[in-house]
Amino acid sequence: MAIHRNLAAKNRMQKQKLNAAIRKQSALLETKLKNGKITDTYANKKRDISELSRKLLHSAIGFIVLLIYSDSETIAVRNNLLYMFAFVFSAEILRFFSKSFNEMYIRVLGFMMREREKTEKYNGVISYLIGCIGVLTLFPKDIASISILILSWCDTAASFVGRRWGNYTYKFRNGKSLAGTLGSMTVGSIAAFIFWGLLKHDPENSSWVEEKSLLPLPILTILTGTIGGMSELIDLWGLDDNLVIPLLSGTILWILLRGLGLGARRKVMLCSNLLIQIKRGFRINSSGTFQQLQLEKEGAVSQTKKVEKTLRKFWKQVSIQSNTDTQTYEILLDKRSLKTPGGSKLSIPYSKKILAYLIAGEWESQNHLLKQHSLPLTSLISRAIDAFDKDINTKQEVINNLLRCLDNDLICYQESYPDSLVELQQRHWVPILNWVQKTYNVEIKTTDGISGLKQPESTRKKLKDIIENFDSLKLSGFERATMLSKSFLIGLALVERKLSVEEASTASLIEIISQTMKWGKIENAHDVENESIKRQLGSVICAIMVSNN
Repeated sequence: MAIHRNLAAKNRMQKQKLNAAIRKQSALLETKLKNGKITDTYANKKRDISELSRKLLHSAIGFIVLLIYSDSETIAVRNNLLYMFAFVFSAEILRFFSKSFNEMYIRVLGFMMREREKTEKYNGVISYLIGCIGVLTLFPKDIASISILILSWCDTAASFVGRRWGNYTYKFRNGKSLAGTLGSMTVGSIAAFIFWGLLKHDPENSSWVEEKSLLPLPILTILTGTIGGMSELIDLWGLDDNLVIPLLSGTILWILLRGLGLGARRKVMLCSNLLIQIKRGFRINSSGTFQQLQLEKEGAVSQTKKVEKTLRKFWKQVSIQSNTDTQTYEILLDKRSLKTPGGSKLSIPYSKKILAYLIAGEWESQNHLLKQHSLPLTSLISRAIDAFDKDINTKQEVINNLLRCLDNDLICYQESYPDSLVELQQRHWVPILNWVQKTYNVEIKTTDGISGLKQPESTRKKLKDIIENFDSLKLSGFERATMLSKSFLIGLALVERKLSVEEASTASLIEIISQTMKWGKIENAHDVENESIKRQLGSVICAIMVSNN
């Protein structure tokens, strides 16, 4: 009995101690609740769900960016984002002035908003859209895309890793953790590898080309990840991360890849070639007029409003229609007449039936992205129709500009060294000079000095009479050949069938050929330039020589 009494007494004491501990813990919890030191579990869970929804949407946008990069035009994407921004911004203004609208807005989209955004602060979507629109406006397509990808994935990774493991690592002053930053860098590197390592890029427009770049892919991925992590970490004047991350990362990438040229080595002009260009490209003639052939070339091209650099294919079927009233062929895209940039129908005379089929073939062979250089015949005949058929003053102005090129003609400024260049000049330039002088009974002056030349007035007048008799299409082809070859005489020899496309291309590039014989070729530079000139000169021959005969 005594044993039972002792056990009962012991149990009562333990119960009293346990009840006292429970009361003490309850009082402590109640005090913390009153002081705001802990929050309701349900509220925490609700906030976590809201943040998860935001970050899932954040990440999904990254995948959308990959689709946009491979299949869309930057301007079109930016314009769509501007429409979206206008809608969201209007809704934000309205909800801060209308309590009922704000309640409805929060009821529908509140699960994706932070508590402060519901009452005190604007929606983060505003800064997100501004950041995306900003990089699409300021930077090339690839840099803009990877910047948005960094925003979508790096920021999400930093948030997730920071919440999960941030308490175990160093905390920065702005409240962000080392764990979150490292997570952001890792995901940024993965994003860079996917973007630059797995996606296909246009070598002509890409900011990073592996074969030409000083940065190998592994270094680029790590560098991009580091830039993404640092952009996420930096607190720039208290601005929203959605604005800072894309603009800052895009700026740094542009400086590295484009500004410093680390993304793709550009062609380097050797000293001797530079002297030649100084002698030929910029000089003051005897009348005191400063001329620059390249500016004349750009001026001629700018008169034609050509196809944009990147345009989505909008047609499915290409066909040819005969117009008996005008005795011409018309190109139809989905049964609609193809028009020139000036708004005229692109019409080809009956005598150039094969040319009509070649132009139709150009449009038929286009992929989903249309490039300006892939339509040489179309741009050539558009130039003829818009500039020369419509306006006689434009035609005369172009002829005068071409005659000014005669004083700066490539083959009239020859070199006395090195021997390899002299030999090439004798082989490719001298026969052209002899042919022009003999065929047209004119005098062509040449020099190996640095002073400018002025061809005899009689020569200029006779050659002017010749090209004034060219029809619009032949004049358009002659203009292109002259500007590409930097030589009035090479262009004339080409359109008069004295030179083949191969011979004209070689004659226009003998200085580069001489340099490569000594120093070697720059891969994907010299050979690409040569083929590009051949393609454009070939379009000239096709346009003016092809006929039913």
